[in-house]
Amino acid sequence: MDAQKTLSVVTEKDLAQQIASNLTKEQITKKQLDSDESKQIFNVNLANCYRVWQAFEKFVDDQVVNKGRLVDTQLAGLFLKLPA
Repeated sequence: MDAQKTLSVVTEKDLAQQIASNLTKEQITKKQLDSDESKQIFNVNLANCYRVWQAFEKFVDDQVVNKGRLVDTQLAGLFLKLPA
């Protein structure tokens, strides 16, 4: 196979922006909003995505680091504390 495979890296910021964008598009099509309102809705959706992600990070940190548990997620994979 001569074609090179490229890996696309998705950061937390990329993921949050994509989710907020999808939510905004869905809300715009349902309510027929103009561009100014859509920008405001996007910013609210993006802020909500960041809050949810921060809560997820706190949960994983508490479970793995503080309680020594294993966390398995469908989206982000498996989290565990490696032995020192």
